[in-house]
Amino acid sequence: MAPLTRFRAGDDYVPTDMMKASVPGTLLITEGTQISQRSIGRKNVLGIWYPAQVAAWREITDAVHAKGSCIWCQLWVLGRVSNPALLSELGLKLLGPSSIASSPDSPLPEEMSEKEIQEISEDHRIAARNAIEAGFDGVWIQGGGGYLPDQFLQDVTNKRTDHWGGSIENRARFPIEVTKAISQEIGSRKGQYPLV
Repeated sequence: MAPLTRFRAGDDYVPTDMMKASVPGTLLITEGTQISQRSIGRKNVLGIWYPAQVAAWREITDAVHAKGSCIWCQLWVLGRVSNPALLSELGLKLLGPSSIASSPDSPLPEEMSEKEIQEISEDHRIAARNAIEAGFDGVWIQGGGGYLPDQFLQDVTNKRTDHWGGSIENRARFPIEVTKAISQEIGSRKGQYPLV
């Protein structure tokens, strides 16, 4: 079952039992799952940063495994395409690699500081650990689609002049650091970074 964002979580971002595999051997990839309180980008999207979420996911992963299938958690950070009204309501900032709006009608994100970049990288590591604790077989970093890792990679969204921008090697630094942090936490065979 492919990852699709369905907005089926409540205001607590806790998953429900909507993920089921009826055919043994099915690989399920969750919808985009928010990795931390500070990285919330949309309302009613699943999360994996606190114990109630991990416990709820455990029930789902146990049910999937009982049917002989596998399930991976898609880690999702929206960056500059987050819902600005929701962020304002939660007291969070709209952030991106550079201060470039996602559309002419969108507000300008604030360029992420070194500290904020490190915090989001660490949030990925913790989310990966939580995913394994919740019974997932692995994690899938949402690295494309115009979301935060992709925003760092693209020269149209990343105009930084420090070691996070400029050359492709520098623009790739954030996705690579996130991937390394996850691999160090859960092992390289349990983390995937598709560029789609």
